Amino acid sequence: MLGVLHRAELCFRKLGEVVPEELPAFVRFLANLAVHPFVHQTCFDWGHTLKLASNPPGFPNCRAVLFHSALPGDGADTLSTAEGPLRLMNLVPLTPDEVAIQRTQGTPALVSHFDRHRVDVFRPRRESC
Repeated sequence: MLGVLHRAELCFRKLGEVVPEELPAFVRFLANLAVHPFVHQTCFDWGHTLKLASNPPGFPNCRAVLFHSALPGDGADTLSTAEGPLRLMNLVPLTPDEVAIQRTQGTPALVSHFDRHRVDVFRPRRESC
C-alpha cells in the first residue's frame, strides 16, 4: 500500500488438527484477509483489530481478529527481504467481549486479560471470559 514501509504475512492457527474438509474454509478466510488492504486502501499492523462479516473457521464465537506480533516461542516477528521488512501477523480470533476490552482499554490490557484468565486464544469454540 502507498506509504506503508512493510509487507505482512498472515499466520492463522487453531489448536488441534485441521481436517481436510476444513481446508477450503481456511484458504478462503486467509485469501479474503489478504486482499482487504488493497480493496479498502488500508494496511494491517500489530495491535490492529478487524471486525469480520463472519466467524473465522473453527471459531464460531469470534467475529474479529487481532493482528499480533510474535507469540511466546515463535522467534522473530520481522524478516528482512529484498523488498523491505516483512512483518509476521499472528491472527488471534476475538470474541465480542474481547473486542470490547481491546477497544476501550487497548491491546496491552487485552493481552493481560488473556494471561490473567489463562485464555488459550487458539482453542476452537472458546467462549468469552
